[in-house]
Amino acid sequence: MPTEVLHRVEELERSLVTSACATIACTTADANVFRSWGAPMVVEANNGALRKSRRHLVGALPPPLEPAHRFALFIGSNYLPNISGFLRYVAPALPRLRPATRIVVAGSVCEALDSEVSQASLRGCREGRLVSLGFVDDLTLDALIANASALLLPIEYGGGSHLKTAEALLSGRPIIGTSTSFRGYTAYQELPHVILADTPERFESAIHHSLSCGLPLGDDLLPRELLWESTLEPVVQLARHLSGFRARHYELLPAN
Repeated sequence: MPTEVLHRVEELERSLVTSACATIACTTADANVFRSWGAPMVVEANNGALRKSRRHLVGALPPPLEPAHRFALFIGSNYLPNISGFLRYVAPALPRLRPATRIVVAGSVCEALDSEVSQASLRGCREGRLVSLGFVDDLTLDALIANASALLLPIEYGGGSHLKTAEALLSGRPIIGTSTSFRGYTAYQELPHVILADTPERFESAIHHSLSCGLPLGDDLLPRELLWESTLEPVVQLARHLSGFRARHYELLPAN
């Protein structure tokens, strides 16, 4: 992106932050930037997720997956950091997957990845190893999560916090992610079912390990403070504060 465009975007962001009554940030790092720009009020409210029970879906797999398959699952939108992260951290593992193990991808990111993987250098890696399902309904997605040996978060750059990280943490499944994918969630990096891997070699090793000895669902591992009802509480308090401020302001206005 041209430098001039980046400067214009920053100017717009600065203007919005300094003009607003309050600014909501997903991470402490973002909040600190907004404060340094002169934001009158900054509230931190990270991304959250819903808690779902998926135990009844264990063993239920969409075709072409079969009960004998073990797989690592990547869910993503057609978002450039998702695409580049998959190609950097996950694709190199494809040629060395063991028999009956798979990498499964779901979401709109599949279209871009299918195009990249179809190139000559990667085409031979796809057959029998990469299962690209495209957009799937909620029931199918829940079934994939329930049966995955690991959830993959191969994000290498970007800002804010990653919604898929909150969803992965609340799934109870083993997670393989980069340090970048845990922006805003560093407190959960030490959980026993989380593996951080910031090089393609470590990421591939973690994939092979998870496919050989995946963990069962563990409700005791779920960080309940990542539920939306908790993460959005600062926004609720902000709305109450601003409502009270407006009420007091209007009471001081002279009557017509």
